[in-house]
Amino acid sequence: MKEKENGDTENKIKEVAKRLFIERGFEATKTRDIAKEAGVNIALLNYYFRSKEKLFEKIFEESVNQYLHILVSILNEELPLETKIRKFVSNYIEAIRQEPHLTLFVLSEMRYRKSTVMERIFVPEIKSTQTLKQQLESEAAAGNIRPMNHHQFELCIASMVSFPFIAKPITMAIGEMNELDFDRFIEDRKTIIADMMWAYLTCKNQ
Repeated sequence: MKEKENGDTENKIKEVAKRLFIERGFEATKTRDIAKEAGVNIALLNYYFRSKEKLFEKIFEESVNQYLHILVSILNEELPLETKIRKFVSNYIEAIRQEPHLTLFVLSEMRYRKSTVMERIFVPEIKSTQTLKQQLESEAAAGNIRPMNHHQFELCIASMVSFPFIAKPITMAIGEMNELDFDRFIEDRKTIIADMMWAYLTCKNQ
C-alpha cells in the first residue's frame, strides 16, 4: 500500500509539473506552484525529484520516450521508401494526437539550454537513423529519386506534421474550424504530407 501511495504521489507531481511547464515554460514555473497544485509540500517534492531541473528532465525523458523510439524504428525499418514515408507520417501524426502538447514541451526543453536531455536522448535518437540515410543515398544513386539530405527529409516532415498542432488556434480560426473540422483536417494531412514528400523526391525537374 505504501509503495502505491508513493507512486500515486510521484505521478501526481509529474502530471502537475508537466502541465505547468507546458503552460508557462521552465523558468516561469516555480517549485512552490508545482507543490501547491499537486497537494504536497516542497520538501516532499524534493524528496522525489531533488530539484526542479531533475523533475523537468524526468518528465521530458518519459514524454519523449513515449513515441520517439517508435518513430526512429520506422525510419530504420527495411521498407520501400514510399511505404516508409506514409507509415512515418501517419504514426507521427497519431503520436501527437495522443499527446498534443508534447511538441510544445520539447520546444520548452530546447529553450532551457542548460539541460542535457536533448544531447543525451533526443539528438542521439535522431542521429541513429542510418538506414534512412543509406536508403535515400542508394535510391538517389539509382536515379529513382532526387538527392536529399536525410536531416532535411526528417525536418521537412517534422515541421509539416507539428506546425498545425503548435498553431492550432490560428489554424482553426483561419479555417473557421471546430474541433471536429480540425480533426478531419489533421487526418487529411496524413495523405497530403506523404504525397508532397514523395512528389518532391520523385520529381524529374531537378
